[in-house]
Amino acid sequence: MIEKELKRLVEKYVYYIKAKSSKTVLSPEELKTLAELEDELSREDIKVVLEEEFVEELSPTRSSYLKDIIEGKRKIISFESEWERIYLIVGSDSALFRQIHETKEDLRAAFWLYFYHMKNLFRNALRELTRGDLSRASSMVIAIKQLLPSFLREDADEVLSYLRNRELDYALEKLKELRNKVKKTLISSWRSRVG
Repeated sequence: MIEKELKRLVEKYVYYIKAKSSKTVLSPEELKTLAELEDELSREDIKVVLEEEFVEELSPTRSSYLKDIIEGKRKIISFESEWERIYLIVGSDSALFRQIHETKEDLRAAFWLYFYHMKNLFRNALRELTRGDLSRASSMVIAIKQLLPSFLREDADEVLSYLRNRELDYALEKLKELRNKVKKTLISSWRSRVG
């Protein structure tokens, strides 16, 4: 698919999605068209995200899209439509993956959302750890681990090990160290992506 075709396809898809969400009854023909559009986007490994749903759809608790964007396994592009900005998350299996070029603004949106989630998770984990609530702290560290690139997961496992052994000082120190590594990794990843 070339870019014009893709844009046309996505706008048509969004039209039907918006009609369906506003309780408009779609005809059998329109439902068939919507199903075909969904199938085509799925085959192309493209996720369509409306601006109003960006934070919710890319939430790490819902999907791995955000983590994949940060790691470079997926690309994010967007365009303005007559309704709102539409984001496309393109997977590496897509024929378009090598053809598309991300903009600094689209990358900034994804990186900011990732940073926001990580910052909150680390803050909550540190707070629970200093309160002595090991169960909640462990849950937070597990959530952090799921968002980490593979080379940092061992550090999260170390924190969890310290928590299991009730070595709170070591767990706290290692968690702060992990937070700093994540910041450095995010900065490095940002620089490599935007040039």
